[in-house]
Amino acid sequence: MASRRDRGSANRVALVGVLTALSLAFLYLSAISPTARLGVTAIAGVFPAGAVVSAGMGAGFFCYGATGILGLLLLPSKGSVVLYLLFFGLWPMLKSLLEHLPNRVLEWVCKLAVFNGIVAIFWFGLRELFLPFL
Repeated sequence: MASRRDRGSANRVALVGVLTALSLAFLYLSAISPTARLGVTAIAGVFPAGAVVSAGMGAGFFCYGATGILGLLLLPSKGSVVLYLLFFGLWPMLKSLLEHLPNRVLEWVCKLAVFNGIVAIFWFGLRELFLPFL
């Protein structure tokens, strides 16, 4: 018979699997919906946050990584998956890590730096991809 500790870890693994499946389902909805793609992708990013809260930082990274890999392999539209991988899926773990900083001002500066860095990646990446074709 399984010990109490083994059942707790099995429950955590099952919870992370369910959260990964839900996140992937919302990414699929964002890929096939004609409107509200950004909002549905943002909702898909809520599930890794739930994994961080309920099972810890490692579970959040596992949920994020599994959803990203499965999304890149299975979904027809890769744009929402890239948006999830660069911002919405990664943000809950980064936010949790940055909130452990001792200084509130440093925390906000780091959060703004991360956001601006991601926006710069999108801006320059999309410019290099699409501007030569125009």
